[in-house]
Amino acid sequence: MQLIIYAQNLTITAQLKEFFARKVKIIFTRTQDKIRKVTINFTYKEGPKGVKSILCKVQIVLLGLPSILAVCKHETMHKASAAALCSAQKTLDKLFPQS
Repeated sequence: MQLIIYAQNLTITAQLKEFFARKVKIIFTRTQDKIRKVTINFTYKEGPKGVKSILCKVQIVLLGLPSILAVCKHETMHKASAAALCSAQKTLDKLFPQS
């Protein structure tokens, strides 16, 4: 499973990348053999009235099936990624139920 993490309009440290890599490995342990690539994209957004948030897009490229895209917005990278990864995991659980 290939993992790509990048950010637009904000800085992501090597420590944060490592943290998210560990998190992805743990979350997708059961389905990792069905996943070709996971891409996590963080984008800083400033909305109306100066509200600042981070948009997290998680794209999962599966072997022989359409890709999964989960998008969540929150004040922090950790919360945005947690919500997006949880959403992606729920979709994977529906596609590949435990036997």
